[in-house]
Amino acid sequence: MGNTMMNASYQVGTMAVWLGTFADPEEFYRYVQTCYCTLDEAELDPEYIFSPAEFEERLHKLFRPENGERPEEATLRRAFRTQYNAFEYDFGLLFDEDFAVCDYCMEPTEDLSLLLEEWPELLEPVRKLVQEQNFREPVNCIFAVPSCMYTGPVRISNPQGGTLWFVGNMKEGVFSDSVAEDYNIKSAELAETAE
Repeated sequence: MGNTMMNASYQVGTMAVWLGTFADPEEFYRYVQTCYCTLDEAELDPEYIFSPAEFEERLHKLFRPENGERPEEATLRRAFRTQYNAFEYDFGLLFDEDFAVCDYCMEPTEDLSLLLEEWPELLEPVRKLVQEQNFREPVNCIFAVPSCMYTGPVRISNPQGGTLWFVGNMKEGVFSDSVAEDYNIKSAELAETAE
């Protein structure tokens, strides 16, 4: 098994899959997108790039008191000094988002071919996973992390505007490769070693 960090182990050939329903695609993308802190006013973006004061205010809201005893809280605080990701926080894992599979279709559906039009290589593996897990919710978004086996206890999140279910881990060899594994491990290790 690959390197283990918090609520995930990183290994080639495994993909962690979440499916969800969001009324507005922007709410979904805000939830899974990494947000950054900057001192440069020219880089500010009201959606994803914030001044240090606003960044700290958002972090304060993100780190909820009811999660204070979670073992991953200290690691997430270190990892989120200059960037944060609400999805990573809720599920207690770190990964390199450049490798994530992310898509949205307008209407919730049980027909995964509509959701996975841009990712045809994943259609059959995701269908098989959904069937094995007896998952029957109509969905309009997917978020999946290649070279990652999610092992955490959180199975559902209800961020603003939607719901995201962890469906399971599946075998997959197109996106889950050694490059994605290495980048996920490095992302997690940086948080572990940060002072």
